[in-house]
Amino acid sequence: MKKKFDCVAMMHRGAARIYEETKNMTIDEEVAYWKEKDAALGKRRGGQPTTRPGRLLPMKTKTFDCVEMKRRGAALIYEKIKDMTIDEQVAYWKEKDAAFENRRTALRRRRARSLTRRSRKRTV
Repeated sequence: MKKKFDCVAMMHRGAARIYEETKNMTIDEEVAYWKEKDAALGKRRGGQPTTRPGRLLPMKTKTFDCVEMKRRGAALIYEKIKDMTIDEQVAYWKEKDAAFENRRTALRRRRARSLTRRSRKRTV
């Protein structure tokens, strides 16, 4: 399944673009760059300032942060495999892959049974 939106890729593209725009700037030029970006954002918000003197505007609370989830998952896996040999790591990934495939197969079967029951109820 192809993703319609990849937030990590978008973040990387944005960071690369900003790096290219700012890599040869002095500190003063970079400060001016960010002030200009801040003013442009304020205009897009209908003239609202993006910051108040001394503090940021309140942010909306995210219910899900895919980048944070990815980083947590990577950290957990790293902790599990950091002291393993290559052979142990291969065995670990084979085991996890098999468990994933089993879970996916079970979910597909459950979904198929559920759809079958629904179609039977409609025909009755």
